[in-house]
Amino acid sequence: MDTEQKRRSEFAGVCHLVQQKQLVFGAGGNLSLRLGKQVLMTPSGRALEFLQAEDLVLVEPDGSYSGHGKPSSEYRMHLGCYAARDDINVILHLHSLYATAVSCLKTLNREQAIPIFTPGYGKRVGALPAVAYMRPGSQGLAEEVSAVIAERNSVLLQNHGMVVAGETVEQALGLAEEIEAEARMYLLLGERGRELSSQEIEDLVHYATGADKEKRQ
Repeated sequence: MDTEQKRRSEFAGVCHLVQQKQLVFGAGGNLSLRLGKQVLMTPSGRALEFLQAEDLVLVEPDGSYSGHGKPSSEYRMHLGCYAARDDINVILHLHSLYATAVSCLKTLNREQAIPIFTPGYGKRVGALPAVAYMRPGSQGLAEEVSAVIAERNSVLLQNHGMVVAGETVEQALGLAEEIEAEARMYLLLGERGRELSSQEIEDLVHYATGADKEKRQ
C-alpha cells in the first residue's frame, strides 16, 4: 500500500470515529488532512460513517480537485486555515450537539462563547471566540475562520458549529471533545455555575511551565 492510500484508509477511519462519537450528525460536518501541498477532504453531501478511502477528495491549493465526488463546500475555509499555519495538519469542522447549541444562543458572547468552569479547559482552550454567522461555504466565512485559526486552534461559528485544528488527529479530536464537554456543562449548569475568575485562569497559565506548558487552543 503506497503512502497516500495508507493515509486515505487511516483518515476514512477517523471519519467513522467522528460520527461514532456523535460530533457530527447525518451528512453534516467536514474534515481534512494535509498531504504535502495538497489536502485530503471529505466529499460534499456524504455521511462520514459510510465513507471509504476512495471517496475522499484530493484538493489542490488553487481549489481544483480530483476524485469520485466534489469536496465539501467548506473547502475554502480549510485551504485558508492551512495557508495561515504551516504547523497544522488536520482540520475538523463539526456540528456536535452541545457546542452547536451554544452557538445558537441569543445571548452568545462572541468574545468568550463558553464560560470557563474547569482548569483543563481554561488552560487548553481559554476564551473561545465565535465568528458571526455567514453562509456556509462563503468566502467571507472562510476568511473570518482562517483569521482566527491563524492565532489559535479553535473557534465557534455562530448558528453553525465549531472548527478545530491540530498538528495531529489526536490533538484536534481531543480539543473538539473538550469543547463539547464544556459546552454541555454550560448548558446543564445555566446560571448555577461558578466560573473560574480571570485571576484563577491566569494562575493556570503561569503555572504551566516547561514540558507542561500548552498553547491555548
